[in-house]
Amino acid sequence: MSLDPIKNLQNIMTQIAEQVLGLHGNPILARTPFNFETHWLRRGMLFRGSIDLELPYEHKLHDQSPRLIRNYEIIVTDHHNVFVKWNEGFPPPSVQSPSPEGFENTSNHDSCWRSDGFSSLFQNYINMADKINEWLEEQGEEQIAPNDMHLDTRFGGWLGMAPLLFV
Repeated sequence: MSLDPIKNLQNIMTQIAEQVLGLHGNPILARTPFNFETHWLRRGMLFRGSIDLELPYEHKLHDQSPRLIRNYEIIVTDHHNVFVKWNEGFPPPSVQSPSPEGFENTSNHDSCWRSDGFSSLFQNYINMADKINEWLEEQGEEQIAPNDMHLDTRFGGWLGMAPLLFV
């Protein structure tokens, strides 16, 4: 297994964000439904998914071999601000609109939002592989390369994506 699934996931999300939001989307002037104040709203795109990493079948020692799952929520705004939130395993991220708590701003400019904004996908993958290798070491086994582990990335379905508007 190579790192291609992580890179492909990153490329898919950036291409969708560019298509949905445009390169420089214009804000929308709208009234809020509660107090009828007028605000400029910015467009955004919410992506939800997970990274699932475990030992390949031939390396599993017993039923207690580790399997790590990290869920992510990524918001890209029309001017390429990228916000990322991670959580461990189950339950998956809520299907409701995300609350702002726990999001980290990973990019706030147009020049390198594709690389900086989504860099935590790769970094979390490497951290997960390190944890699995620590477990192997505790079992007295040799470490294996991250690209030899079984990697599954999920995007869509109950995780999905959705357009958002921000005040």
